[in-house]
Amino acid sequence: PVFQAADEDLNAAKKGVDMARAGFLPRLDTSYNYTRWKDTPVTKIQGIPGIAGDEIEVSSRDVNHWEAQLTQPLFRGFGLKAQYEIAKEERNVAGFRKEETRLNLVRDIRGVFLQVLLAKRSLQVATESVAQLEAHLRDAKAFFRQGLTAENDVLRAEVALADAKQKEVIASKQLLITRARLNRLIGLDEGTELDLAEWERLPSSDGKETDAPAFDALLSRAQKARPELSAIAASIRETEQGARLARSSAYPHLSLFGTYYREGEDFLATKNDFANDNNAAVGIRMDWNLFEGGRMRAEVSQWGHRREALRKRDQDLLKQVRIEVKDSYEQLQVAARNLATARVAVKQAEENLRITTIQYQQQVVISSEVLDAQ
Repeated sequence: PVFQAADEDLNAAKKGVDMARAGFLPRLDTSYNYTRWKDTPVTKIQGIPGIAGDEIEVSSRDVNHWEAQLTQPLFRGFGLKAQYEIAKEERNVAGFRKEETRLNLVRDIRGVFLQVLLAKRSLQVATESVAQLEAHLRDAKAFFRQGLTAENDVLRAEVALADAKQKEVIASKQLLITRARLNRLIGLDEGTELDLAEWERLPSSDGKETDAPAFDALLSRAQKARPELSAIAASIRETEQGARLARSSAYPHLSLFGTYYREGEDFLATKNDFANDNNAAVGIRMDWNLFEGGRMRAEVSQWGHRREALRKRDQDLLKQVRIEVKDSYEQLQVAARNLATARVAVKQAEENLRITTIQYQQQVVISSEVLDAQ
């Protein structure tokens, strides 16, 4: 759902580009109005020979007026171009945000995938521990029946087995929850059970550092590929176009227009005994705002402050990226070295458990040493 929401944001930004592009095209407007006068409109005439009376009707009481106007912008002080560039940068930002969401989703899926594998291993270890403690409990009971050990050894083994079974249940529940989290990220039903396979390429067992690229190469790649940095760069360009749009109000605005109208007594305006029932005209219009209380200067300054704020955030984000790459790089190196140490420790622990179990069966050591080895 998060990725789909980012995709919808991108689609909305694309429509914003279409809206800005429409500003370059002609605009067609139509209107209709109906007027009924209380008294018939007249013009008073005084002292004109040959005209009887002193009033002349100039319109009917009922007036229907239809009008259509086509307007084509010619010059808007570069404002239309600026609006179009702003819309494109907003589309770019939405695209970078979508890519950021995708990368975060991939990271989360990978992380939960490893957590599922870890949970499976933890459950496997817990199950093996239960099996080992069950075998130890059987030995303890056998020795107790033979009078070779005290009943306390049996009780200790039973307590250890109960604790191991509880840990096995917890590990099973943890695996279930982790699988559900993975299914949510992938978009599957919560109960879907995926058969996850580990990759074949594993770290070397000699404890040497991994074959990852050098830190400087990784940092350079991150600075070029991180969508957060690209989004801020696009936002900075957007503020530059915003200032350009604000300055456009200082220029005259020119437009070409053509208009056609009909006016008459009836609804379709076909009857008019006093004037033209239809007419058309073309012309050029200029609008120029000469003063608006310093609004333009304040708006340009506002865009400038936004640009500086984004540049500060860009500098801080570069530092954060460097720290994140450095932290991940060092963790990778430490994990590779710890893995070799852990492998040696596991082999030693397995051998210690095997020897201690044999010694217990021969009554050389006591039950608690077996439990400690477990």
